[in-house]
Order: sequence, then C-alpha cells, then structure tokens
Amino acid sequence: MIEYHFPDLAFNAAVMTMANKVCPTGYDVGDDSPTDLPALNFEIAHTKRIKVSRANSDNTIFGCPEHNWAFRAWHDWTHWILQAPFDLAGELAVAHRQCADLTLVFGDSARTRKWHRVIMAEVYGQACYFAKKGEFPADQVAFDLAYLND
Repeated sequence: MIEYHFPDLAFNAAVMTMANKVCPTGYDVGDDSPTDLPALNFEIAHTKRIKVSRANSDNTIFGCPEHNWAFRAWHDWTHWILQAPFDLAGELAVAHRQCADLTLVFGDSARTRKWHRVIMAEVYGQACYFAKKGEFPADQVAFDLAYLND
C-alpha cells in the first residue's frame, strides 16, 4: 500500500509549476468565480485570466490556500482547454488530462503515478461526493486520504 502524507511539498511545487505554465500572467482569486463552463469561457474571453474561488481553501491537502488556488487555476484552465463541462464526465476528463500533463512535464515515475492518484481523489473523488451530497467534504484531507486508501 502507498502511504500518503499531506501536505506533499514536492506535489505542491509541481502544482505551482503547472499553474505557472498554464497561467503565466497569473490568475485571480475571489468569491465570484465561474461555476460552469459558459461562465468560465466568458471570464477568460473578457479578462484573459482565470478566477478561482477562495471558498473551502482552509482544510485541503495543500496545507495552505495559495497552493490550493494554484491547483484550481490549473484545473480550471484544463476545463477551458478541453471545453469540459463541470459535470462528472467533465471532471473525469479534466483529472485525466491533468495527470497526463503532469507526466509530460515531470516524467513517468513512481512519484508522478502517486500524484495521479492524488489528482483523482482531489478532482473526481470530490466531484462524486459533491454530486451525491450537494456539498464538498468539509475535511478535504480526511476525504482524500480515505479515497486514496480505499
């Protein structure tokens, strides 16, 4: 069994690298971020930037809001580049693309394959939880660990 410990500083650094690659001029954080693909497309078309939500950023696997926001920026950019809706199928497609992009940048290794599982928990696992419960897990760290160890 693979052991997971959060925050994973190497994963956080990889997330920052990916966010900087896809949002080289930065991204914005706010309370009024897009909640669906048409709104994301509108935001990017009019501002040339991605705005991510600051909500639910305190108890995440990243250990601090800034790394969580960077992950969200990379994630939302992936929604935009794929034109993937914010439904379960779209989240799964985005998670797979994030895993593939991570491998392109950092190579195929035991570490990146471990990070793929983390992305699947963080993206698809939490999307499934949201679809069932109508909210995201309050303790995202505990949720991701349970998902990864199941």
